[in-house]
Amino acid sequence: SSTAITAALTSGADGTLTRVVSSNSVAIQATVSNGVATFSNLYMRGLTNRNYRMTFSSGDLVAAQSANYTVNHAAVAQLIWNTQPAVGMTGSPLTRAAVLELQDLDGNIADTDNSTLVTATITTGVGGTLASATATAEDGVVTFTNLTLTGTPGTSYKVTFTGVIGGSTVTATESVALTPTHAVPAKVTMRGGNVTGGLTGENLTSQPTLYVRDRFDNIATSDNSTVVTAAILNDSTGSVSGNVTATAVNGE
Repeated sequence: SSTAITAALTSGADGTLTRVVSSNSVAIQATVSNGVATFSNLYMRGLTNRNYRMTFSSGDLVAAQSANYTVNHAAVAQLIWNTQPAVGMTGSPLTRAAVLELQDLDGNIADTDNSTLVTATITTGVGGTLASATATAEDGVVTFTNLTLTGTPGTSYKVTFTGVIGGSTVTATESVALTPTHAVPAKVTMRGGNVTGGLTGENLTSQPTLYVRDRFDNIATSDNSTVVTAAILNDSTGSVSGNVTATAVNGE
């Protein structure tokens, strides 16, 4: 028989059906032989969360329709943002975790991937470091739960995430800018030189000024509450009078 049967995708959104022979797209047809039409080299692209259906037709013959079917994801082709991170204090885990998806060329999550390792690196900004900078995919989703950025407060950093799959890599676009603040105030340090004394019972010749700093020695510029008290350190016979307490203003 020379009857030709044509196949077409007639149900399901965001799908395409083609027939590829020797790298060329050809008509989606099969010729009947002994009453049977067998299709080969059909190429289906679609989304894993859709139901698809094909219709087979030929001239005046009554058309046949396939049952609903779904597609599985293809090989991982890209690393795509799900949730951009946010940063708080330097040296602490991000306040919002970075979440990325391993997707195929059509945007389907590779939900069978539980092994791909993704690594975070700083690609914009000087003087920053990352801790807990690797994470493994779970059902195609990569979540950096404890990623920690340590950097200079007020400096903007951007992070790039790269996954290695076999001999190839997939890389997400750079993250949004992450600008950490100082860590929790941890100590006070002298701002100027040594305090200069004067006559006993009179004001010091030079009054002390100090910085409030975090554990990384950054000035705690948002600190407007720490109260510092002056006292004699190495002599029990002396005393300090006057304004012996001061409250930090912008960490000073």
